[in-house]
Amino acid sequence: MLYTQNVHGITVVRDDLLHGGTKGRYFRILLEQANNLVYASPSCGGAQVALACSARECGKKVHIFVTARAIEHARTRQARSYGATIHTIANKHGGQVRLNVVVARARNFAANHGYTYLELGGASPAMCAAITAAAQPLGDVWHQVWCAAGSGTLTHSLQMAFPQAAHYAVRVGGPLGPGVGGHAHVLLSEVPLWVLTRTLPPFPSSPHYDAKAWLLCHRHTRRAVAEGQRILFWNVLGN
Repeated sequence: MLYTQNVHGITVVRDDLLHGGTKGRYFRILLEQANNLVYASPSCGGAQVALACSARECGKKVHIFVTARAIEHARTRQARSYGATIHTIANKHGGQVRLNVVVARARNFAANHGYTYLELGGASPAMCAAITAAAQPLGDVWHQVWCAAGSGTLTHSLQMAFPQAAHYAVRVGGPLGPGVGGHAHVLLSEVPLWVLTRTLPPFPSSPHYDAKAWLLCHRHTRRAVAEGQRILFWNVLGN
């Protein structure tokens, strides 16, 4: 079920109301296919919480690899509280460990133990199909569809659900994979992933992620809203 709210003339999908947000809906599908999942996450990533929560509900085990921090991020602590095994990766020479290093360590761990490695953001055909199916009841009536883009899974899925709309993906993390962005107009977030945005929307939204996309969506669609166009914004996770 989708919950929506009209905010400044924009229809907002409120997946922040779901435990684990958008990805919490669909990790259960992936967990049906594997007993042990391994995932690499930015320390501030919301998917680690959704995955840990879903795994607890399904009685499965997950291993989450994150960059070591002086103070563990609240989302990592939350994932640990749900029963996930947390692996922190530190730089022996000091400084921040790049995400690609964390990903490599997670992949090697999964291969060595015979576990299933889950791509960043949970990107998979099953995930895309599930999101598309959940979105379609809203109807292909939108002039513009906006969302934040990390792995690009969400915008790819929404493009399949609403092929007639103009799609806008606000890139918060690294570059989208080849072809993942589809035909979306990709905008670069004004604030990097690891920096909290101080400009928050009037609904619970991740200051690391969705809130940054909302900032650009609200700014760039004012004229379209005034003209009566139908604008959809997909909010993945709360604060």
